[in-house]
Amino acid sequence: MALPENNRAPRILFQKAVDYRITGTRSWTDISRSEQDEYLLGCFMGEALRLALEKRLDLLDRTASSVADGLLGPFRQHDINTGEAHYRPESPDRAQKVMVLRIAVLRDTPLGVRLSRARARQLGGSANAAESAQDPTLHFYSVGHPDMVGLHILDEADYGGLPAVNRYKGKWNDWSALEAQQAKELQALKDERWEQEMAAPSLPRSAPVANSPTNVERKDIRLAAAQEKGVQAQAKRRPLPELPIRKPTAFQKLLWNIWPPEEPKIALRSAMEPLEGTVSKSLPVYSSCRAVLRNTEIVLQRVRHDGYAPDELGLVVVQNILADHLCSGNYHVYRGMLSMAGQQLMSAFNRACSELEQRGYATPEENEQSLQHVRKAISEVG
Repeated sequence: MALPENNRAPRILFQKAVDYRITGTRSWTDISRSEQDEYLLGCFMGEALRLALEKRLDLLDRTASSVADGLLGPFRQHDINTGEAHYRPESPDRAQKVMVLRIAVLRDTPLGVRLSRARARQLGGSANAAESAQDPTLHFYSVGHPDMVGLHILDEADYGGLPAVNRYKGKWNDWSALEAQQAKELQALKDERWEQEMAAPSLPRSAPVANSPTNVERKDIRLAAAQEKGVQAQAKRRPLPELPIRKPTAFQKLLWNIWPPEEPKIALRSAMEPLEGTVSKSLPVYSSCRAVLRNTEIVLQRVRHDGYAPDELGLVVVQNILADHLCSGNYHVYRGMLSMAGQQLMSAFNRACSELEQRGYATPEENEQSLQHVRKAISEVG
């Protein structure tokens, strides 16, 4: 009995011989790395091109179809009656969007790493032999009668055993529903990873050491470290005119939508801290903060070019937005007297100033100057 690729022991799913017409003579390991890259990327261009590639590469049909199933997930569905696979993107842009979605879903799996490296080599325009040798190897199982050596299927461990959510049952060409299902699957995977991290056993606690710092001393140490970190951040925060600000490409913006960077997330969480429990959810200050800090291009420019720390940027943004609302006169009972909502905003403004000072991003003098400016404006409008 012939073994499947990579000499792995076969897992026979059924023993009865079936009437399955096998095409192609080469297994996955018989084709070169560049041919593998071409096939992986070609699967996203549509079923017709995939079949043409399969025929030109003389690739075993079951192996080729199994790889396409793992790559495309719910975007590639099979007709119950004919067995025909449905995946026909109407434009190259649609095909690229599907590829970006699937790279995000397959992240940390051998198939996902293999696909992302093939994509990087395509964009780079070259294939380094040493780099290609580090690509993960895909494994296959035998799924038919022992004599039918052409029936191989991709090992589910290579694509993470996806989907993580209920299988998509909508129309194969309903792109909005397919993309919504993929977004749901991405969120399910993130939740699963988070639960695994939370469930991981923590390090054993060692016995208390003599003369160890008390809780108050630990708090003082953390505060001093935060202030030192803030001073260092302020020292580093200088515009770098010699480094040009590069406008992001459309592909980068698409990646940001699918896989947002960490900086905007940290900045938004930091901005919400002074508001939570202080300002009513109905006030527009929440939506104003989200609108600013969800602009990935602006946040990355301020963090990576202007030198702001992400949490510092969030606090500065919410401080400025609160000051604008307080000085607008819309939250006054009369001149110099704030309404109930205005008092909530003022309390949140004080909390933002305190957080900036505690983290070392602002000095007491700078905070006092900001408070005097806002109080003066409150006394003059209304």
